[in-house]
Amino acid sequence: QLSNPAALKQALFKISWSHYLTVDTTLAIKVIAAPTRRLGSGQIESILTDVIQYQLYEGSSSRTLIQTFERAKWGSSHPNMQRLLLHADKGRLTIRIDTCGELLHKRGWRTTDGPAPLRGTHVCGALRLLDWNPKIALIDPMCGSGTISIEAARWSHGMTPYTNRTFSCQNWPIFQPTLWAQEKEWGEAKNTSSPLNPTI
Repeated sequence: QLSNPAALKQALFKISWSHYLTVDTTLAIKVIAAPTRRLGSGQIESILTDVIQYQLYEGSSSRTLIQTFERAKWGSSHPNMQRLLLHADKGRLTIRIDTCGELLHKRGWRTTDGPAPLRGTHVCGALRLLDWNPKIALIDPMCGSGTISIEAARWSHGMTPYTNRTFSCQNWPIFQPTLWAQEKEWGEAKNTSSPLNPTI
């Protein structure tokens, strides 16, 4: 609840930020706040930063630590960057912590974009809606940057969306690499039992 700065700080302290952040994390914060007399977006961001620093630096909320806590613009891309989106409206604050990092349609294989490229996520959805499978020849007469053909080939070889990319949650201190590896192996095995070479 956004009744006053003290109440907001108390609520933010209930979150164990050390589960998601370290002193080496590059933090990007975006606050969307409806007009209010109680708290503005700048004040909310300042209180959040103080709370995070207090926890990560073991009880020190010195403003001089702001310089050592690296910050980044929301739309930028940095190694080990964590985005926090805060939405304040009608006296309530909702916090969303980004688990992905790069947008989900960036699947790790495209290095440059051609004119008006289709998103890989849209293509995968379309292929499944069409009931296409690797045993059926795929014809793309309007092939531009090759998104449909590439995604079809990746699918036929059991390559999941996370085969060539990482996610920001993998940098979290509470991240469990062993469990992730098990789930990844299960997903790849479910995607296809044996790689096929479709006609594309």
